[in-house]
Amino acid sequence: MSKAVLGIDFGTSTTLVSYRKPGQRPAIIPIGKGEVNTWIPSVVGITDDGKMLIGDEVFAENLPETQLIRSVKTNLFNGDTYKEVTLPNGNTVGVPIEYIVKALIGKAIERAKENEPDLQLDEVLLGCPANWKGPERKRLAEIATEVGVSVQVDSIIDEPIAAGVSWLQSLIESGQELPDGRTLVFDYGGGTLDIAVLEVQRPTAEQEPEITVLAANAQHGAGDKLDSLIAKEIEGQINKSKMERPEELEPLARRVANDLKHELTSKSSSTVAHKGLPSSVSLTREKLNELFEPQLNKAINLAFNTIKASLLSVQNAPTARSIRGMTNEELSTGKTTTRFTTKGIDYVVLAGGMSRIPAVRERLERWFEGKIQSDAALKYLEEPVAKGLVSTDLASGLNVHRPGFDFYVEYEKKDEPLRREVLYEAFTPLYFSSDVHTLAFGHGHRVDLNAPTKRSGWTATITCWTPAGEQIQMVDRDNERVQVQVPLKALGGNVFKIYANGNILIRGKKQEKIRIHRWPQLYGGKAVVLKVERKGWKKWDDPDIFWVG
Repeated sequence: MSKAVLGIDFGTSTTLVSYRKPGQRPAIIPIGKGEVNTWIPSVVGITDDGKMLIGDEVFAENLPETQLIRSVKTNLFNGDTYKEVTLPNGNTVGVPIEYIVKALIGKAIERAKENEPDLQLDEVLLGCPANWKGPERKRLAEIATEVGVSVQVDSIIDEPIAAGVSWLQSLIESGQELPDGRTLVFDYGGGTLDIAVLEVQRPTAEQEPEITVLAANAQHGAGDKLDSLIAKEIEGQINKSKMERPEELEPLARRVANDLKHELTSKSSSTVAHKGLPSSVSLTREKLNELFEPQLNKAINLAFNTIKASLLSVQNAPTARSIRGMTNEELSTGKTTTRFTTKGIDYVVLAGGMSRIPAVRERLERWFEGKIQSDAALKYLEEPVAKGLVSTDLASGLNVHRPGFDFYVEYEKKDEPLRREVLYEAFTPLYFSSDVHTLAFGHGHRVDLNAPTKRSGWTATITCWTPAGEQIQMVDRDNERVQVQVPLKALGGNVFKIYANGNILIRGKKQEKIRIHRWPQLYGGKAVVLKVERKGWKKWDDPDIFWVG
């Protein structure tokens, strides 16, 4: 590694910074001022006179909850433009989402520079939930650039992938062998549950380790959602008429709910007092588990749906019908009753603050007994994503589960101007987890190739481009350039489709099949050479567009 790399894990609840100098190991830079100085809370507050406080500054000033802004990362994903706070004089202030995110990222970098005076910003990587598509990533990259750090869209890494890379990096640092098999990453944070299934190819004398992401997904409703349920329980214990500011009951209950949740990770019951509440409130772990049960069920379902989706990403995979019928036990062990064979899950890596809740580990142990892991080199479960972002030696051999670049079609015809249209935008899901239950076959992204006019003579050429606008060359196994070009039918019926397992089919007067075995992770807008296997031409006479072999 020839240059320093900075990682920023801008999370829903916490923001962390990691750093790796050339020739050194990844490290977390402490940026907090409180008892736990590893991170700053992803919270801002507006004072009575309109000043913005950022991170732990908010709690040092003891601002009322009605003047705080939390979980802005969720607003960023939702496409919101601003968030409102209410001041003591009754005025409502709308604060732009971009302004809040810039303040948090800027504060994190400022604190990092205080603790690392020689901090370099040569290369900066950020994390995001696994279900973020191109527009959300672009918005985050633009905001970070406005803060003064140059971040490309393809330098924003899925959080569960980063958490998995962190675990692998720690194994290497401790002198252990990289795991052989498949790993389920269970990253349960404040705003989202992120799941990824990784497969590792151990290094050889000739080759660096290769990490392939077979599937990744996320669902909203994590720590924030559980805090809301606990808060409702707390509100029932408080006599609102005895409060000086009864309008603060709901936001105060949210703050106390988070405290109780953390306490109950190591205790069977907890009682918390807050000066804004007229009496203390209590909660038992049994009640916490009762409130958490429906949410945990959904979390486990997402994990198994992601495992099912991972089976679609390999060659000679079981049929979708077979995958749909697999039990959780078959998915966890790989031992099926069908004629298809598959690999089970060998390791489960926990990350994220919500993974501390004992019920999470207990439930996962039912299906993955003896396989639960965490990054032992780190002090807190909030840290793996940040560390994984700067573990670039491993990430250089990272292949992801869907293209991080754009596919375009160029329509060409003699005496006609060249027409160019996007077929696939970087980071668009090739399928959704629900597709595993609804589609019979052919999971993938399909687009009709519509020539500019209904006349013969048009040809479609398929090209690949990075989000930064650099063309990616496609080459075969002999490193000869591959041009994917198909003459089109005049009356329509021309199709481009990317399958989940890397197969691509282009149908016109003839059909072309190519196979891309791995979708490489790009960094910094730099183009790579895309290795493709050409499956050949043939005249098209089959009405069904179906190819998975």
